Amino acid sequence: MKTCHSCLKVFAVCLAICLPRLWLLPPTAVDFDAVDFELALDDYDLSRLSPHFPGYPLYVLAGRLLRPLAGSASYGLLGLLASAGLATCLHGTARDSQSGWAAALLWLALPAVWLESLTAHADLPALLFLAGAWWALEREQPLAAGLAAGVALGFRLSALPLLAVLLGAGTLGRPRGWLHAGLGLGVGLLLWLPWFLVQVGPAEFLAQGQAFSAGHFGDWGQTAFSGVGLVHRPGAFLAGLASASGWNQPWVLAAGLVLLAAVARRGAQLGTLWRLWTLPYSLWLLFGQNLSRGRHYLPLLLAGCWALTQVSADQPAFSARQKWPLRGALLALLLLTTLLSVPRAVRQAYLPAPAAQAARLAAEVERRLGPVLLAGDAVPRYADLHGARMLRRRLRSFGALQTYLAGLWQAPSWVVASSELSGSPPASASLLQRFAQDRGWGSETLSVFLWRPGEP
Repeated sequence: MKTCHSCLKVFAVCLAICLPRLWLLPPTAVDFDAVDFELALDDYDLSRLSPHFPGYPLYVLAGRLLRPLAGSASYGLLGLLASAGLATCLHGTARDSQSGWAAALLWLALPAVWLESLTAHADLPALLFLAGAWWALEREQPLAAGLAAGVALGFRLSALPLLAVLLGAGTLGRPRGWLHAGLGLGVGLLLWLPWFLVQVGPAEFLAQGQAFSAGHFGDWGQTAFSGVGLVHRPGAFLAGLASASGWNQPWVLAAGLVLLAAVARRGAQLGTLWRLWTLPYSLWLLFGQNLSRGRHYLPLLLAGCWALTQVSADQPAFSARQKWPLRGALLALLLLTTLLSVPRAVRQAYLPAPAAQAARLAAEVERRLGPVLLAGDAVPRYADLHGARMLRRRLRSFGALQTYLAGLWQAPSWVVASSELSGSPPASASLLQRFAQDRGWGSETLSVFLWRPGEP
């Protein structure tokens, strides 16, 4: 068990590694969810999707508290603080300092941690308190575990099933453990739940929850229940995990497999809570989450790094011949993962989100040519973020767009529609692809269509 002083020193080192990454903050919100969080900094209103369900009250509050210090980078700073905190937790649970630093540095080098720590997503701060609950249970401190669980739910309410499994298993057979965990959970919930219910209202919360659940498990959630084939999901799961960890590159995979073999030799010492963390969450991710989102793999990556903290090259389980290859594989994995993560972070920092590109195009068309209707799925949300005054509509098909235009009293001069819309665009629509390329934004752009309503 590390002392508080040594943990603070480790945190300071990890934070010093993380803070320079603020130079790589993305120029705009990276997706629809991030736009919701950005809007919530000024106007917290669940009915207007600022943010989306289930509300993330402590995440938005933390962003607001950091705003005087970091300005528009408040969420990025929060993500970096959480990343450094998780690295410190990994070091604090290690068998020795060497394996602790190995796990901490590897965590900070992972591509998914690099990218997600700089974006407006609640995953990393919530994961910090989730990990706190896990490790408090490992040390048989149910009161602290319950407190961390209550705070974690304020950052991300969807962590409830995983926390219920952890708290239930960690206090099984210990009546006082249940009592202490429940007391801590109650204190953690009191920090945010009363304000949240007053701010949102129970009826509005339930209505938003019903609508969100219908969409998440319906037409847009990309889960096993929304038309995505079950046959292809295991492969997509492995591909997503490999991309988030960097193991989709051969040399990174080779170094990782050496360490994986070492972890497998110590597998019996990983403990019940480790299995209760990884197995249920893996099943939830496989069937109930969007497998293309790198942030959804963060709990599994953390579990993998924690497993590494239980492996030490100085243990008798490894012979002298095995120690140096193990250390070499670890060093290679750290270097290769970092070399893989940096270009991805640079690309995210200098390439605006595709939907943001389309919103900028609409603003330029309106300034030069006249009133514009901006249509798409995520695209109109970016216009909300930047306070644009143009007419905008969230639609998912060209058919719905034509119906909407037919119902307008006065049609706009131009229509800009993103290629997110399904169906066939009007014959007069021009496909614009060079807009982003001419501005040096690269080739990963969201193509947009431009046309004048009423033209054949």
